[in-house]
Amino acid sequence: MLRTALLCLLSFSTTLSIGENAMDLQTITGIIGGIGKMLETSVDTINVPSELIMGRWYQMYKAAINFDVFRTQMFCPVAYFSPNPIMGEDGFSMEEAYRVVSKTGPIETYKRDMNKVGPGQFWMYTEEYFYPRQFYIIAAGPSFDNETSKADDPIQYIVVTDANRLSLMVYARDPLLFFQLYFL
Repeated sequence: MLRTALLCLLSFSTTLSIGENAMDLQTITGIIGGIGKMLETSVDTINVPSELIMGRWYQMYKAAINFDVFRTQMFCPVAYFSPNPIMGEDGFSMEEAYRVVSKTGPIETYKRDMNKVGPGQFWMYTEEYFYPRQFYIIAAGPSFDNETSKADDPIQYIVVTDANRLSLMVYARDPLLFFQLYFL
């Protein structure tokens, strides 16, 4: 049945330039293969003590597939992590502030509460959903891993996903330094 659907989809497509047709055969097979690989393996997380990630973070990247806040026009997103003892040991709250419509548009905020469920794994609770979401820390840098008990240098970035690895977010303490060290 899947094969028939793919053949029908391809038979009605027209010739387009690169980038104009996001759903071609290669993309569809890549998505199907990727989902199979994701379900085969678990996510390797980094056990970062929550006190090391408290404070202000700039959101450097947020995947198009993200299951918390749906905003097509978000500008200058900033996240504030603060301790929340009500959420248990290593629990914290994250408040995001971002501009909508334009870079000078109105500011909106969004709050999430996190409780730790495993090493580097948190359940994320929001006002809009009755079920928790995953917040898994999969990288912290520049040199923090599961062998590190306390960071010698402050953590400058964290990479976060969910159990299915569909969503991806990258946060950095200093956006300019992040781009200079990790993108250039």
